[in-house]
Amino acid sequence: MKIAAVPCLIAAICAGNALAQAPSISAVLNNYSYTLAGSPNYGIAQGSIFVVFGTFLGPAVIPTLPDLSKGPLVRTLSGVAVNVTVNGTTVQAIPD
Repeated sequence: MKIAAVPCLIAAICAGNALAQAPSISAVLNNYSYTLAGSPNYGIAQGSIFVVFGTFLGPAVIPTLPDLSKGPLVRTLSGVAVNVTVNGTTVQAIPD
């Protein structure tokens, strides 16, 4: 079943003064195919795993991360949260 691409806005929000500059997103791609925008089958379906490319998306030095294999999954990682907005509805993604 093919899911149509839905335009979305992704914003990385950093707590406190973790970043000196505002985040800049250069690409959001499906984690498995890395299909580029404008190509056939481009898009990210609801519930899919995606990767965000850009600059200043998190802290310069990453502290020791929690063991994500033991759960529960967290909504922030190193003070960074990812919000996804599609058709006016915003949800918080689970960073990894």
